[in-house]
Amino acid sequence: MNLDFKNLPQTINTKLQPIRPFFGLLFGLIIVAMCGYLLFQVNQASSAPAASDTAVTVRKSPRIDESLVKRLESLEDNSVSVKSLFNDARTNPFD
Repeated sequence: MNLDFKNLPQTINTKLQPIRPFFGLLFGLIIVAMCGYLLFQVNQASSAPAASDTAVTVRKSPRIDESLVKRLESLEDNSVSVKSLFNDARTNPFD
């Protein structure tokens, strides 16, 4: 068999002629195989046990210094703009 690069597309075309009707089916099978492999990998990753070095830590609630709370309350009592700011934050915290 003489492989001439000028005739290579024609040679490939003649060799693929018998399976040309099955290209759609082959493409569909490749897509289904890739999706199946992806689902298999996701299933394996989701059902894997947790590593032993990742221990569950219990988080403590944050501690607020009492002197800071008193200072903020005195600031709120002394300033009208700060008082309105705190009231607005209480009524709509996401604004």
